[in-house]
Amino acid sequence: MTTADLKLSVRFSSIPIRPSQSALSGNGHVQDETAAAEVVFFGRVQPFSIDRHDRRVIGIDYDIPENDFKRKVSEIIEEFKKAIPELKSVDVLHRTGFVAVGDYTSVTTICSRHRTSAAHALDIIIGRMKSEAPFVKKEIFEYK
Repeated sequence: MTTADLKLSVRFSSIPIRPSQSALSGNGHVQDETAAAEVVFFGRVQPFSIDRHDRRVIGIDYDIPENDFKRKVSEIIEEFKKAIPELKSVDVLHRTGFVAVGDYTSVTTICSRHRTSAAHALDIIIGRMKSEAPFVKKEIFEYK
């Protein structure tokens, strides 16, 4: 598989993400009719985080340097597709700014020739994005 064979889209939104914005819905930027498997992950702000003052999280503020984030995700995908040549496309849509509890922080869609490689790719790619892609995530707590 050459670089041109894998489709990659990394997008950002400052407004709430709706499920209809995933690549799977047809409104995303990456679709592949040759893929037998499509796996979608919707990440949300967790409502149960509490700080040392017993304050609950009301949301997360994301500061993402978009070009650097895109570059790092591209590097991760480039490395990963060598290990899993069945990978056909990756679409990442990530929120920026304030994201309230219960709202989606990201939607990631992976298309592959096989379901096992799609599921494996999703787990690894999201894990690496969280640990390697540049962004600042600040929890916002309720006032007591």
